[in-house]
Amino acid sequence: LYTAWAILWLRDLDWAEELTELLAAVARKHQLKPYLTGSTALRGELLLARGHPAEAAELLGGVLDDLRDERQNIVLAPAMRAYAEALARTGEIDRAREVISSLVQRAESEAPTYFLPELLRTQGQICEFAGGPADAEICYRRATAQARANGALGWELRAATSLARLWAGQGRREDAQQLLQRTLSQFTDGRT
Repeated sequence: LYTAWAILWLRDLDWAEELTELLAAVARKHQLKPYLTGSTALRGELLLARGHPAEAAELLGGVLDDLRDERQNIVLAPAMRAYAEALARTGEIDRAREVISSLVQRAESEAPTYFLPELLRTQGQICEFAGGPADAEICYRRATAQARANGALGWELRAATSLARLWAGQGRREDAQQLLQRTLSQFTDGRT
């Protein structure tokens, strides 16, 4: 279950789908309801990643209560993040803001999690959908800073990419290029 989430975050969608289907088959065969619920949440995020936000919102919205009931907190946060993004992509901006704001607030107040940079990045996306580029920039900057503080280069790159895309759309292409170069220079590909 957790491997499939990681592969999905890497955006290897075919491999993530393969793992999700395998997880669902094993869960059905051995009657492991929590894993079947988790595979349903994964399918929802896969639908979103493949460009089907309405179907993703419906599937994810239907599985969130089960995730809560089963206390699958590690899976619940990513599923709710994807749900918020799907809502925003289908025009339900107010509901998307509500969902992502509660996630960010919880992550900041209870204990900053490894996932906070991605939550902040999603909050920035929702601000962009709502037509608030200044608020989006603030969120992307916070996401980048939090990822850097956590030493999470992958999350930092995702946040920096979102910020660079925003800047490029505003005609700030040189700033965008410098940000991405600075972020990418941290990756060593195993070199010391």
